[in-house]
Amino acid sequence: MSNNSFSAIPTYQRLGWENIEYRLAPVLGSLASAVTALLGFAIRSERPSLPQWIGISIITFGVIALKLTSEIVSG
Repeated sequence: MSNNSFSAIPTYQRLGWENIEYRLAPVLGSLASAVTALLGFAIRSERPSLPQWIGISIITFGVIALKLTSEIVSG
């Protein structure tokens, strides 16, 4: 086993970690469930229910709002 902690992590993921702002990483990680639901809709024609669509919308707008406010505060 290697001493390198990144040995099992794909290169593209390492590049993302090096280029992303640390305060946004958890927020972008919260998009995983929304992306999964949208992929299910796009690929498998699964139909999310109304509460699921509301959740996807809230998550997406929350991430956008957080990104915009972080740009306003920092810049």
